[in-house]
Amino acid sequence: MSGTRVRRAEPVSASTLEQLSGGRRTRAALLVPWVLVVVAALAVLVADRVATLPGPVSTGGVRTAAVVLTAACAAALAHRAGGRPFATTVVVGVLAVVAVVWQEDSLLAGLSVLTAVLAGAFAVAVTEPAAGAVAAVREAVLALVVASGGALGVAAYTARLDPSRLRLAALAAALVVVLLLADHLGPGLAGLGTLARAALLVGLLVGVGAVAYGEALGRWGSAGLIDLVADTRRTVQDVAYAVPVPLPALLGVPALVYGTWLRGRARQGWWVCAFGVGATVPVAAALADPRLEMARAVLGLGYSALIGLLIGLLVVRVDRWLTHS
Repeated sequence: MSGTRVRRAEPVSASTLEQLSGGRRTRAALLVPWVLVVVAALAVLVADRVATLPGPVSTGGVRTAAVVLTAACAAALAHRAGGRPFATTVVVGVLAVVAVVWQEDSLLAGLSVLTAVLAGAFAVAVTEPAAGAVAAVREAVLALVVASGGALGVAAYTARLDPSRLRLAALAAALVVVLLLADHLGPGLAGLGTLARAALLVGLLVGVGAVAYGEALGRWGSAGLIDLVADTRRTVQDVAYAVPVPLPALLGVPALVYGTWLRGRARQGWWVCAFGVGATVPVAAALADPRLEMARAVLGLGYSALIGLLIGLLVVRVDRWLTHS
């Protein structure tokens, strides 16, 4: 048609290409030292868990490595959110050093919660949109692995804080952080489909219900009910050596699988993916209880991950069936 004008793509100028190339080189130059620092910190923390380190290294070196890990998580999360990584690292690092040097219980408890929040939120933020179900499973596993590094940092602070309260505080704070990140990276809730909206509602109900159930059972539960729950846990533990954690299995891991899969089709998937903190925060706080054996904690979370992956894949399958995709 003579009245129709076809717009041609404008060629990318040499200056633009140079800027893009320079940006990639800058990111690579920053990524390499960040990875080296994190690996070194994790090596010290892992060595402290699996071997008996010398006294000076065990007391000072382990907490120093934990401080480095906390600051590194803060820097990475700030970078992912488009903030100021350097300023964030300095602020978090100074606060962490003050808490470790002062040795005040309340400061160490706050630092433990902060580390769990940063590790849990960054583990969700580092995921990428998944092209298919297999890729979604891979992203969910990646998030859990990243969060497990934070667990070593939380344990290294040896804060005197009830583990359940630590998880609850970190979960609430991390959810707020990731929802703000979803609002920043996602285009809004308007484009969500029916199943995605239902997933958001279920996520809220499961999260609130799990917290309310735990608090109600601890405060107002009868002795018989508490004994029944404890006996059931012991029976499962005797059979399977560990007990699955309900929140990651029913909410966190399915949200990571379905959320990353949905993000491969629409950016609104960030809102579903945000509930992945229901898995990453419990993982980051898994070693906060010194009474719990590391093998049992890891195996219990492994059971939870397996159950959650199956539920997440089922939700993806239902979405495909409803949308005929």
